[in-house]
Amino acid sequence: MAGSKTSYTKKKGETICGYVAQGLPLTEACKKAKVNYNTANRWKWKDSPQFQRDFADSLARAWKDHATATLWEIARIEQGILDGEIEPRQGEKVIKSMQWRCEKMNRQLFGEKIDINTTSKEIKVLDVTERAAKLASIMARADGNNETPKKKLETPPNVIDISPNSE
Repeated sequence: MAGSKTSYTKKKGETICGYVAQGLPLTEACKKAKVNYNTANRWKWKDSPQFQRDFADSLARAWKDHATATLWEIARIEQGILDGEIEPRQGEKVIKSMQWRCEKMNRQLFGEKIDINTTSKEIKVLDVTERAAKLASIMARADGNNETPKKKLETPPNVIDISPNSE
């Protein structure tokens, strides 16, 4: 609905984002700000007016701010464990829960990193038919059948294998 009137105001957006930064879920932040949750979601996802894109950006910053504040809280709990004020098992459970929330709130900053680097110097183009025949032979031996399959396997002509241990 291009050009339709919206109920968004910068003040409402800032209020919601403030509650989110304090750790409230968006549903609860909307209740406290007296804004319908579905309306806030429309503001968050709408592609049109600039102030609505600003709301989405502000909301993302609020989640990041909360995740960062949660890390400081984790550090406080760790210190409590070290000082003997918090029982280690209880502290560990709370910390794990907080770490999980941080990861969900900001995967880019707090999520698990996956290394996709390879040590291979080259990328080989494989003859898929030959590779498939080799695999069929290995599978036949695993089943106790030492014979090479008689039927030629139908496979696409080219596949690129980028694994570092490829032959």
